[in-house]
Amino acid sequence: MTEEFQIDVTVDNETNVFDAEFRKLGYGYKIAVWINDNEIIYEPDEERSFRAISVNQSLAENRKFMELVKLVGERLNELFDR
Repeated sequence: MTEEFQIDVTVDNETNVFDAEFRKLGYGYKIAVWINDNEIIYEPDEERSFRAISVNQSLAENRKFMELVKLVGERLNELFDR
């Protein structure tokens, strides 16, 4: 089961909107977010916070991109807080 949505993240007083997809997988789920045309997969960790689990190595070396990945994870935590 998948469900598409959008997620907004503000960086330097500029709001960015990214396409996302909720993916139900058996008993768990993951969220795919497209950041600058790159699919980043997030999953809840042991503490129920979202972490990125698939970031291309060349993108991982880009500080600005990784800051976006972190901010999207924080925004997912806000949206899915129980």
